[in-house]
Amino acid sequence: MGSAAMLDFTKGSHTQQPAPGFTLNRAAIARARLRGLKKREWRLLVTLPLAVMILVLAGQYLMGLRIPTGLVEQFPIERTLEPMPRPALAVAAPLATGAEIAAITPVVTELVDSRAAVRHGDELDAATLAWAALLDQRDRAAPPAPQRVGAAELMLGDVASGSAVLLSGRLEDATEQEIAGGGRTWQRLLVALESGQYAQVLAGPEARQLPIGADIQLVGRHLGWSTLPLADAGAAPLRLPLLLARNATRAPKERESRSDYQGIVRVPEDLYRGISDERLTVEERPYYYLLGQVAADRALSENAYADAPKGNSRAGEIHNTPDSFRGQPFEVMGYVYRAWEDPDVARDRPWGIQRVVRVLLWHRDLGAVTEIVNGKAVVRTQILRLYELAMITDQPLPQRMDKISASGRFLKFHALPVQNDRERDRMLGVNRQSDRCYTNFFVTGGYTVIPPPPIYELGPWAVLGTGLFAAMALLVFFMTYRDTASADAVGAKVRQIRSQRRQVREKDAQQKTAEATTAEPPPAP
Repeated sequence: MGSAAMLDFTKGSHTQQPAPGFTLNRAAIARARLRGLKKREWRLLVTLPLAVMILVLAGQYLMGLRIPTGLVEQFPIERTLEPMPRPALAVAAPLATGAEIAAITPVVTELVDSRAAVRHGDELDAATLAWAALLDQRDRAAPPAPQRVGAAELMLGDVASGSAVLLSGRLEDATEQEIAGGGRTWQRLLVALESGQYAQVLAGPEARQLPIGADIQLVGRHLGWSTLPLADAGAAPLRLPLLLARNATRAPKERESRSDYQGIVRVPEDLYRGISDERLTVEERPYYYLLGQVAADRALSENAYADAPKGNSRAGEIHNTPDSFRGQPFEVMGYVYRAWEDPDVARDRPWGIQRVVRVLLWHRDLGAVTEIVNGKAVVRTQILRLYELAMITDQPLPQRMDKISASGRFLKFHALPVQNDRERDRMLGVNRQSDRCYTNFFVTGGYTVIPPPPIYELGPWAVLGTGLFAAMALLVFFMTYRDTASADAVGAKVRQIRSQRRQVREKDAQQKTAEATTAEPPPAP
């Protein structure tokens, strides 16, 4: 009974005060477990949201730095031209008479001298012919520097009326028309351009020698638009560009430098005067002179632009004030979207340069940029930009998605026509503000391929976020492990006490049995 006296398990024993931190009362143990469970829940309630928040922020940051291979699909699709039906030059309306042209010539001369518009329609009328004769006369006396243009620039209305141009194409048809009542004789040419387009050309008598089907080169002026009938008499007239050619020759077979871009490169002071950041064309004169300047810089030193600032980090400033940065050196990097060889440079060979590789790059730049969206100023700190490089190099074309860098000089913003697709833009979340997008155009030397980075490019903030998440995860694991270990220890102690309790009961039962067995029987009555 001594053992039983030491541990009293009788009813009501729970009212005794247990030793601090230990009890055998089942209700007290359950309450202790409940209190411990609540403490664990509170810890998890505090730490898990923090861990989840850090995980989400880190994931968003990492996804922003991940190489977005699918992001290139958000780039605009360059607008293409629908092929034209072939106009019928042979059934074109006759030209105005000499008397009509003579009567309007003084008015046209006054308009030209005052830099006012001469044409206000598409008709090849007396005013247009008088203007063409006046421009031809003046240009032969003082030839202006022409800008090479193609079908896209002409058809998309990017060439101003009266601009000096150089155009190449194939002679499809020609007729000779003499001005009735006296005057000069015009050669009316139908010239096939790239992408299935056509142009009507007024040329001098030297064009009579050009054979049909020959590749020709025209130097002259862009006069605007004109109309020509189709072979089908019931069809509406076709609208096509109208040009004046003071010089119409067969395209040269031998490639040689243009005469106006030869010798020593001396950059004119007014090189960037009249340059536009809204045009689809790259102005030939500043483009070719900048090619010569970059080539001369590289001839003096391969490291001519070693200290050039980063164009990507200065792109916001360039965007705001492009005139302040024309001709300045920069280093630019980005991922290749498209690469091709410049056919105009290969044809013209300015300053003896035979090959220029044109590349469209994309890169996500950091830095505050203010944009006007739906009439409201929106400040963006991260923007996806397009860069266009004209690289003087013998290197092969870079591959799509290569990350490259090159150093050279900034020229302009170059507009690219965009194929409108509202459904595609809506699905990609693109809020397009116009039918054009713009590239930052640089003239550079050769390029350097930057080794491909890992899937994620971790910066200091990403490392910090990852470290915080790891620390929170370890803290949660430690607290959970500590609570589990404490619970296991308490459970082991309880099991030990229960075992001792059973042993005491068994011993008491055995003692009672032994006492009952050895006890003397009661006396007989």
